[in-house]
Amino acid sequence: MNDQKLLDSVKKSDPQAFKELFTKYHRLLVGYLLTLSRDRLLCEDIVQEVFFRLWIKRKEILIKVSLKSYLYKMAYHALLDRQKAKNKQWEFLIEFKHQLLEESQPKEQQQHLQLHKLHVAIDALPSKCKEILKLNKFEGLQYEEIAAYLNLSPKTVEAQMRIAYIKIREAFENDTSSNLKKG
Repeated sequence: MNDQKLLDSVKKSDPQAFKELFTKYHRLLVGYLLTLSRDRLLCEDIVQEVFFRLWIKRKEILIKVSLKSYLYKMAYHALLDRQKAKNKQWEFLIEFKHQLLEESQPKEQQQHLQLHKLHVAIDALPSKCKEILKLNKFEGLQYEEIAAYLNLSPKTVEAQMRIAYIKIREAFENDTSSNLKKG
């Protein structure tokens, strides 16, 4: 099936056409992104995101170029967006570090320990729980978007977020200086 027929079928919510489109372009898009970034997992994740967005917006897509060009452009911009978000996170962490340095040494050590404890608590979460927390807090996705992206129910996402919060609170339970404790 040619690209235009595939796209027309995808717009009509045909899962078989979407699967065919995915199969046709997945490897090519990952290969393309690998020429821009050496992080294979990141590239595969971005291609998944491209196809996820394509499916979500399938009924309103208006393509003025070839489907192939459209997908490549989506992948390129998704990679740029991801890199910008990563740079913002680094900028935030650097700014946070400078703020800590300006404050008193004991308070700086306390905040550093709390931040470290938070990272340890997040890293100790079950993998699915950690993935959902990061999609929500770092990528800014809503529960419904996460559910669609991971093929889960919104209630499952909500439950996983609740588990994450409980585990993080438990990590801070004996910390008298923490604001993360239950009041």
